[in-house]
Amino acid sequence: MNPTRMLAILARLILCAAAAAAGAWPDGKPVSYNRNLDTPREPIDVWRTLYDMETGFRHEPPIHSTWLAPLTRSEWTPEGLRIIDPTAQKPSGRVYFLDWDIDPAVGGAAEVVMKTLACSESWGAGLLVSDGVHEEGITFFTNRVELSRQKISAPFDCGSGFHTYRVEFRGTNIAVFADGELLIDGQGRFTHPASGIRNRVGFGSGSNAARGDSVWQRVRYRSGGRVFMPEVQSVMEIPGLKVTLEKSRKLFDHAWPTLLQKRNGDIIMRGNLSSDGGETWTPSPIASTWTAFECRDGTILELGYHSRPGPDGTWITDSHRTLPDGKRAKETTVLRIPAPPNKGDDSETYGPALGHGVLEMDDGSLIATAFGRLEGDDTCVPAFEWEAYKYRTFLVRSTDRGRSWDYVTTIARDPEIGIESFCEPWLLRLPDGDILCFMRTGGYLSAEKYTPIYLSRSSDDGATWSEPAPITDRGVMPRARLLENGVIVLSYGRNGSWLAFSLDMGHTWTGHFCYANNPSYENNHLAVLPGNRILLLHDNTALGRDGNPANETYGTWFTVERTE
Repeated sequence: MNPTRMLAILARLILCAAAAAAGAWPDGKPVSYNRNLDTPREPIDVWRTLYDMETGFRHEPPIHSTWLAPLTRSEWTPEGLRIIDPTAQKPSGRVYFLDWDIDPAVGGAAEVVMKTLACSESWGAGLLVSDGVHEEGITFFTNRVELSRQKISAPFDCGSGFHTYRVEFRGTNIAVFADGELLIDGQGRFTHPASGIRNRVGFGSGSNAARGDSVWQRVRYRSGGRVFMPEVQSVMEIPGLKVTLEKSRKLFDHAWPTLLQKRNGDIIMRGNLSSDGGETWTPSPIASTWTAFECRDGTILELGYHSRPGPDGTWITDSHRTLPDGKRAKETTVLRIPAPPNKGDDSETYGPALGHGVLEMDDGSLIATAFGRLEGDDTCVPAFEWEAYKYRTFLVRSTDRGRSWDYVTTIARDPEIGIESFCEPWLLRLPDGDILCFMRTGGYLSAEKYTPIYLSRSSDDGATWSEPAPITDRGVMPRARLLENGVIVLSYGRNGSWLAFSLDMGHTWTGHFCYANNPSYENNHLAVLPGNRILLLHDNTALGRDGNPANETYGTWFTVERTE
């Protein structure tokens, strides 16, 4: 390596490390983890509707989230929204949530009009209230109402018809009213710790172990909280750039988009192929998993994501390989990584997960990112209800065309950073050979907590990495691509779907703006089109009045022009 290049690399490493230490953007702007906290709170006496049987989920902006386990269902009936959890087996439960930003010192209230048809255990038909410090579940049995955390109950005929239940809480006090009469006086009993930083209201059937059948006509709340939805922008005037939204339209009747862009520009999205930049689609046998990649010889790998225990201390995952002649076969991918088990967001036990973004090196080997728990990673994720440990992101290499992978080096590990620490990595290789690794550190878990996307750089084919530095104020599922004009486009999500840009190969970032804020998992995907155009694939999971999500995938096209 020549001395000039070595000095340039050293300068970049110092810049990133200093930015991380100072809590600043690489371009010197302050990192704002909670930039929406300047939004004024609402008056505490204002009722806002979360659900109404005639109009459905009415909250605007629609910032609800859900737990919709496959063994449960919901339907609209002339009496209201019926939520049916018929089994005590996993996975069963159906709950609708809203983050409401309660101040514990001020408190709040929730009111429901509902009828219980059946409830076998606590949480089978109930209401969750949490203020970021305390939480309680109010369960409506057919013959009583219960504070399920405290196991305090009062007799009431919840099964005889529709009744209005109101829960009021402040500090450590909580009270439950039925049809205007005090039913449970919980002075000093609102004390169970909130899970993580949970600050939300939710209703439905909230336990795998419980069976429930209930009908809901209205759910409303008073929180004195704030709305945390970014404003959508269609045209951005950014120094050195003009970014213009061309169009946005629905593409598919399913959500959770995954994307593979082939070397010839074709886009594959969950069994659909487009050769014209997403305008039209035809069926494709290739599913395009989270970690899909096309080798230089035309072989397409659809690598599995989560891993499970394999032989001799390895981890394995199911993958597919499609040869250049079109022959496609399922195969088992082996991860030779010395890792203890960890639990995922579904509470199931897994080994390391292969990250997003595979690169083919000059010697024909493949490198990829993975994330998970290695030996010594024993810091629990405080926001999870289950036992899980903070992640690290590391590099793996394959010398047998993706059939097996070996640990190479850690890219980022710091249990003090983020809610989950470094995960969901994405690799981008630049023309000068540098490799960028973009990483999630937790995402959006409550109305007032974001964690940034971090960036690390390698200038020696992945052998060593710079200290990771924050480049956004929030984000999950980062995706980055390089345009013809030398602009790097970064997409990320939660809360909202966002774009950001770098005009200097990733050293500084600018123009962060939200292009969509519909109800969504906000796991967006990015394809590069000719003429410095991009296509974003993102989902819409807006809930109908029957409680079921729309599950649609949208395409949004932008032009990104350099103006200097």
